[in-house]
Amino acid sequence: MALNRKALAASFSVYLLPIFTIHYVYFWGWGIVSEVFAGTHYRTPLWLAGDAVLALAFQAAVYFLFIWMFSGRWWRWLLLPPAAGASWVVLNLAYTFVLQTHL
Repeated sequence: MALNRKALAASFSVYLLPIFTIHYVYFWGWGIVSEVFAGTHYRTPLWLAGDAVLALAFQAAVYFLFIWMFSGRWWRWLLLPPAAGASWVVLNLAYTFVLQTHL
């Protein structure tokens, strides 16, 4: 399967999803970049690895969703808002609860 450049570019939109925590709201991509490159992060290496795995898994899922959407009929684009909402909910649950309880 050849790399679909449009789907790959669109898959980076997953990093624009907002993360809601108790104290603040931020874009997920900004949170990952600040954790990794700030140098003063308080996360353990296992937490950072969990962030990386979660980011790559979400981006891969969105990539395949966009491949499916770009290769089909126009009505597939109607599924984008529900898919974005569902991925936002799953990401917030995974990031705020699953990673914190298991890492």
